[in-house]
Order: sequence, then C-alpha cells, then structure tokens
Amino acid sequence: MKNIIVSELIPNESVSLSKADIQLNAKTIISAVEKGEWNALDVVTKLAFITDVCKQAREGIKEYAYEETGKWNGLERVEVNGATVSKMDSTSYDYSNCNDIEWNEYQRQMEVLKTKISERETFLKTLHDTLTIADEETGEMITLNPPVKHSEPTIKISFPSK
Repeated sequence: MKNIIVSELIPNESVSLSKADIQLNAKTIISAVEKGEWNALDVVTKLAFITDVCKQAREGIKEYAYEETGKWNGLERVEVNGATVSKMDSTSYDYSNCNDIEWNEYQRQMEVLKTKISERETFLKTLHDTLTIADEETGEMITLNPPVKHSEPTIKISFPSK
C-alpha cells in the first residue's frame, strides 16, 4: 500500500482558487462515487485523512502565515492564489479574573441549570409512552410526551497511530 504524501499535492506554482473551484472539485468527487467509479469508503477515508492533515498543518503554520502579513507594506489584505487574505486580530475575553460577584453567580446558576437540564433529559429519554403528572405549584395535570428521537446513519473513521 502506497503512503500518501499530501505535501506533494500542494503545487509550487500559483493557482486561482475560488468557491466555484471548491464546489466543482466536490461535485467531481461526489459524481465519481455516485457513478460507481470510486469506492465511497475508499474516498471518505482519504478525505478524512486529508482533512486531518490540513487541520494540523494550518494550526502548525498559522504563526508563519501571520508573519508573512508583515511584508504587506501596510496593506490590510492581499490576494494569494485568487483568495483574499486579510490581516485581523481575534479577540476574546476571560471574565474569570474580574472578581465580579454577579458574573460569578450567573456562572454558578448556569452550571446548576445545565446539570438540571441534563438530568431532566435523561429522565425524559426513559419515557416510551405519554405520562400524566400534576404540576406541583398549580395542581394542573400535564401530559409528558417522550422526546422525538432523530437518528442519522453515519460512520466513524479512526486512523492507527503508526
């Protein structure tokens, strides 16, 4: 079995990349599978592999890519291979060090509510038929219905470590 070297797939020359090219490539792959020219499991495992490689590679080179923006001579965006690359800062806030009593209380309440919701959902999943209960505050009779279960066939792809 041949090892896939994804870096060989990245051309050295400039190319024009667009959303239309993405769509065309995706449609080409889908069509080949639909026509039976390619095996769906063979293709989906290779796509999962390429996706994982790209995700790790992008994470590993993002610092270097941002450093490249320093060569833009004050420009905020440039075109590379037909794609627009924009310089920007990603901002996030950590409120945990604010020492705000009100924010801390909301966070505590949210965690309590998340736990209560999870416990209630676990209970509701046990319902296989309707269940009539009385509202403790009003005495009103309420009919609980089981949750609607949605399932979708899927596959899981795992790669060996070695």
